[in-house]
Amino acid sequence: MRKNWPEANKDVYIRVLKEETPAYLHTAYDTYPFTVFQDLIYVDQQGNVRPWIETDEFKKDAQFFREAYTRKLINPDILTVPKELESKEESNGRFLYTSLFYR
Repeated sequence: MRKNWPEANKDVYIRVLKEETPAYLHTAYDTYPFTVFQDLIYVDQQGNVRPWIETDEFKKDAQFFREAYTRKLINPDILTVPKELESKEESNGRFLYTSLFYR
C-alpha cells in the first residue's frame, strides 16, 4: 500500500489488541477449532487442556507476528505505545490502513 500511495506518507500497521488472542489466525490452522482461555489455556474439541505457550499454534502465532514486525507491519513501539494514543492516531487518519481484528 505504501508503494502505491507514497504521497500519503502514512504508516500501514496491523493493529494488535494486546488483550486478545489472535483468533482470526486460528481458523487457518489444521487443528482448528480450539479455544484459548485468558491467553493461558488451550482447549481442543476433545476437551484436552494444555498450556497455551507450549502449543504449536502459539508458535505459529509468534512466527506470524515476528514476521509482521520485521516487515514493519506492526508499530515498532508496540510494547510501549499506550492503547489510547494508538486509537487517537488511528482516529486522526495517521494510518493508511489498519487491520483490526475482534473475536
